[in-house]
Amino acid sequence: PNPVTTNLFIQTENSPGITYQIFDPSGRMLQAGPVIHDKQPILLSDIAPGTYLLVLTDAEGMQYTQTIIKIND
Repeated sequence: PNPVTTNLFIQTENSPGITYQIFDPSGRMLQAGPVIHDKQPILLSDIAPGTYLLVLTDAEGMQYTQTIIKIND
């Protein structure tokens, strides 16, 4: 995974109904919301540096996961 500082961008191919969730290593959800743009920015400035899990869920309930590494800006 590529490290991020302030913004994470989720790029989709015009797929309506996608949502995102960001979890810390203990499984606590830190952020969640809909993906409403083809290149959705997610602000991570309030999250401490570390490793997190991004979960994308599409309209059919399929889930896709990606590790995020947040670094200092």
